[in-house]
Amino acid sequence: YVEGDISVVSPLIEGRVTTVRVGDNQSVEAGDVLVTIDDADYRAKVAEADATVQAAQASISTIDSQIVWQQSRIDQVAAQQQSASAELQRSKIVYDRYRKMLVDKVIGTQELDEATASYLKAQSVISQTAAELAAERTQIGVYRASRKEAEAKAMEAQAARQLAAIDLERTVIKAPIDGVVGNRAVRVGQYVKAGSQLLSLVPTAVHVVAHFKEPQLDYMRPGQAVAISVDAFPSHELIGTVESF
Repeated sequence: YVEGDISVVSPLIEGRVTTVRVGDNQSVEAGDVLVTIDDADYRAKVAEADATVQAAQASISTIDSQIVWQQSRIDQVAAQQQSASAELQRSKIVYDRYRKMLVDKVIGTQELDEATASYLKAQSVISQTAAELAAERTQIGVYRASRKEAEAKAMEAQAARQLAAIDLERTVIKAPIDGVVGNRAVRVGQYVKAGSQLLSLVPTAVHVVAHFKEPQLDYMRPGQAVAISVDAFPSHELIGTVESF
């Protein structure tokens, strides 16, 4: 028997057939377009996926801007804290000096009261700026966490876009091998589903399966030349090679 590894061509998506590029018993080469499926819905899905990707990237850009602004805010509060620390150190020196001067009765209590008030105010400013700095640093942590979440959404959107592009590409069905078209069941306008058989491709490279009796195999070896006669071509003798048995 003459046999070949027949390839059954089936779609990987569903849709309406718009064109059938081949006819029965037509020879084709691997990569030739066989059938096309209406791609309007699939193009729309790609466009939708593109928009989602752009929105995700825009969200990341917005968060990046917020992080930059927040870092500048942290730097500002940190500078205020340094200034407050310097003021606290200065007011403490004045407070300590005035308290000693009061003991020595060089100044009155009013001057010490003013120095004390300045010292307490400086301490209050230090506490306030420390709290502000902690809050600003917490906020930048929130922005960075939001960025990671946005990055995950962007990756998800890109994956969805890739899948949509793959489905769009699958609307064009191409020949997987060189061969001859057979069992063509697909027609223009037909609605097909994934896995449904459209046609078959019979490969140009075929082989012969021959049945021998066991005693006939004694001197047969792989690689030997073989003369082959085919009923359809009685006047032609073909030469083949034993592949296996």
